[in-house]
Amino acid sequence: MLVLWIASSGTDISAIEKSIKALEKSKAYRKDPALADSLARLYMERCTYRANVSDCDKAISIYEKYVKDSDLPRARALIRKAEVHKGKGEYEAAMTTYREAIGAIGKGTSWEKGGMIELTTNVNLMLSAIGNYYLMKGLLALNNSNYTEAATYLDAAVKYLTRAGDRDLDLARALHGRGVAYCRSGKVDQALKDLQEAVKLLNELAKAEPNNEAVFYELGMAYLHLGNAYLKKDDRKLAAESYEKAAAAFMGVPAWEKKVRVVLAVGRTYVKHAETLHRGGKYAEAVKYYEKGIKHLKRASKLCRKDRKYCPTKEEVSAARKHLRQAKRKKEFK
Repeated sequence: MLVLWIASSGTDISAIEKSIKALEKSKAYRKDPALADSLARLYMERCTYRANVSDCDKAISIYEKYVKDSDLPRARALIRKAEVHKGKGEYEAAMTTYREAIGAIGKGTSWEKGGMIELTTNVNLMLSAIGNYYLMKGLLALNNSNYTEAATYLDAAVKYLTRAGDRDLDLARALHGRGVAYCRSGKVDQALKDLQEAVKLLNELAKAEPNNEAVFYELGMAYLHLGNAYLKKDDRKLAAESYEKAAAAFMGVPAWEKKVRVVLAVGRTYVKHAETLHRGGKYAEAVKYYEKGIKHLKRASKLCRKDRKYCPTKEEVSAARKHLRQAKRKKEFK
C-alpha cells in the first residue's frame, strides 16, 4: 500500500512530504530496493520543488547504499542536482555534477576526446548531459569574456543537445550564448543567425509554457542581444524592433514588476531602445523611451536593496539622464 501511495503522490508537495516521513520512519527501504528507489525519487521531486541540492544529495546517497546496479538512477539524480545548480546560475557546480553524471551513464567512453559514445541504451540521456556540460563551460567562458573559447564550447553544446533531440530551453540558451560570443568577437552574421534561431525556439517554448519565468526572461535577453547585433550592422530599424520585443518578453514574466532582475532588464532595454532612436534623430520617440527606462532603473534601485547583484549603476542612470536632456534639446547622441 505504501508503494502505491508514493507512486500516486505526483508533484503534490504535501503528499511527497508525508511519503518521505512515512518511509524514513519505517526504515523498510534499507532492506527493500524498490522502496529505496521510491524514497530516492521522492527526494528528487522535493529537490526540484525546493531547488535544494541537499535533497538530491540524499537521493544519490540512497541509491549508493541501498540499490544494486544503481548507476543509471544515480545518474538521473545527479542530473537533477545539476539542473538545480544551473537554475541558480551556479555554473561551476553544475558543470562538475554533469560530469559526474556522464561518468555514471557511460563508463569507459572517451567523449571528451571526441570518441564514440558506446551505449546501446540511454544514448539521449548521455548526449543531453554532455550538451549541458559544454553549455555550462561555455557560459562560464562567456561570463569571463573569453569569447573564442565560449563559442567553441557552446558550439559543442548545440551539437550534442541537437543530437539528443532536445528542442528546449537548454538548446535555446546554447544558441543564444553562442550568438553573443560571435557578436562580441566580431562575427556578426553568424551571431544574427544564432540569435534569430534562439528567439524562434524561445517563442515556441513561450507559447507552450506561458507561465515559465525562465523562458520569458531568456527570450527577453535574446531579443536584447539580437538588437545589439543589428546595431553592429547599423540597422537601427531592426534593432529598435528587437528592443521593443525584448521589453514585451520581459513583461511576460509573471509578476515581473516585483522581480528586480526583470525590472532592471526592462529599464536597460528601454534605454538601449532610446539610444538607438536618438542616434537616428528620432528625438521625440527617444525622449519617451529614455523616460520609461529611467523610471524602471529607479524602481530597480529600490527593489535591489535585498539583492545588490541587480542594482543599476549610478553611472548608467546618470548617462541616461544626460542623454534624455540632449534628446529634449534635439542634440545628437554623444
